[in-house]
Amino acid sequence: MGVKFPRLHPLTWASDILSEGFCSEKDRYLFITGMYSLWLQRNGRRHGGDQPSLWQAVRWAVDTAHDLWQITGAPKLKPSAATRMHWRAPQGDWIKCNTDGAFYPDSGQGATGAVLRDQAGTFVGGRARWHRYGLDALMIKALACKDGVSLAKERGIRNLVVETDSQELVKMWESMDVQRACISPILRDIRALSAGFVNFSLVYTNRSCNQVAHTLAKQVSDDSRMGEWQSAPSCILNLLIEDCNHVSI
Repeated sequence: MGVKFPRLHPLTWASDILSEGFCSEKDRYLFITGMYSLWLQRNGRRHGGDQPSLWQAVRWAVDTAHDLWQITGAPKLKPSAATRMHWRAPQGDWIKCNTDGAFYPDSGQGATGAVLRDQAGTFVGGRARWHRYGLDALMIKALACKDGVSLAKERGIRNLVVETDSQELVKMWESMDVQRACISPILRDIRALSAGFVNFSLVYTNRSCNQVAHTLAKQVSDDSRMGEWQSAPSCILNLLIEDCNHVSI
């Protein structure tokens, strides 16, 4: 990363590194996240858990620090009820696949959710999957896109638009950025799957438009790792009704 670690006093380093002026805020994110990564590995090793490779641990620390810097780089205002964005229906004979993930950093695991809907907002299908290995939230969101594309392909859909609330993931998709070595293979898998559609696109959407997929991701766990629905489950009915009330093309 080209960051030089500052000289730390053995007794006061923990407070020194948090002090203003000791190092830049961006460097502080990287140092603290790296320490947190080491702490998680230490706890996992003591409890007999599976250990990531050294490369995976370093990559996780770098990616997480980068995400924290991006998230806090500019203040974000919560949308009010009056300005809340709503789900938009796809055009013509396209099917929209909203995807989202739920990442649990304490265990390094996560879940993905994907929901298919047509131009009237009608539920076409849904899937949730538990993933026992995930470096960070971005990786889980990438896996959610892949799971959604796989679901659409199995259903024989021809024209598909995939939505994710990760702007960073969409930028990587558009540029095929290889900076994130753990994400690139997933994007390549999505690109290979997308060749089976007549028309395909992966785009960004506001998080408030993605609540259905997020709710589906919460329906699975390490004890129940897979969920698939042909008709809308009760947990998302109210969300679907709300979206349908605001359907716009």
